[in-house]
Amino acid sequence: MHEMTKLEWMLNNPEWVNALASGLFAIITIGIILAQVIFSTRAQGRQNKLLQYQLEYARMQSLNVVREDIRARVMKLRTYLSLVKQGGSTVSWDDLRDSVYDLYDQVLRLDSSVYSGHFDGWYGLLIRYIEDMFKAVASDSEAGGGTGKCPTDATLKAFDAAESSWTPLQIAPEIGTAIRMTGNVFHAKWSKLLPFD
Repeated sequence: MHEMTKLEWMLNNPEWVNALASGLFAIITIGIILAQVIFSTRAQGRQNKLLQYQLEYARMQSLNVVREDIRARVMKLRTYLSLVKQGGSTVSWDDLRDSVYDLYDQVLRLDSSVYSGHFDGWYGLLIRYIEDMFKAVASDSEAGGGTGKCPTDATLKAFDAAESSWTPLQIAPEIGTAIRMTGNVFHAKWSKLLPFD
């Protein structure tokens, strides 16, 4: 009979077989747990990024709603202004004054830091334009507004000066561009995170 080697002795000894099997099982279990931790961390990071983008999207949507509202008010103001310049009715002048006051009030409530992004060049134009329009309407009201049914000549000249200084025809299209471009920028970020459509 030949002597048993250490390996044969360990394999024939049930305690050693059990210890080797337990050790191998422990190593495999630790490997699986480590893999789960690594994948879980990646998944958690991706989930956090998705949550961040969802919050960013909600904020972008609310800013775009305000932008769209301001754009509609600017367009309404421009319509009333053209009607008044063409010798429109008392209703047009009243509507123009109300529109100026309304837009001025809305612009004063805006947070300038929110609308100072890359695509918000319209904000500075709008502030200066609506301030000049407000001053013209306020000075017309203080001066008695002519007959009260139409603006004075000085007010019309102030409107023309505001129009030539701040080019309000650029404001509404620039607001539209800001709405589209913020959406495009967000879509590009979202697509990088989720490359599938």
